Amino acid sequence: MKPPQAQLFLSVVLLDAIREDIDQNKKLNVQYYEALKRALYKPGAFFKGVIFPMLDVSCCLFYQGDKHRVSAMA
Repeated sequence: MKPPQAQLFLSVVLLDAIREDIDQNKKLNVQYYEALKRALYKPGAFFKGVIFPMLDVSCCLFYQGDKHRVSAMA
């Protein structure tokens, strides 16, 4: 699989499935863990498909939750 295809699969399929599984079971399934380990063989696709979207959502949630504190700091 080429890196752009891997990035698309990771961001669209695997990331959503991992988030849903963690929300339901409060832990990561072994098969998803193995899939993430295999995804590390294509580090560019892994970072663009998994890490950066997770950081992007986490930052948005942080700023939405602490909007008054962030605006007071600025």
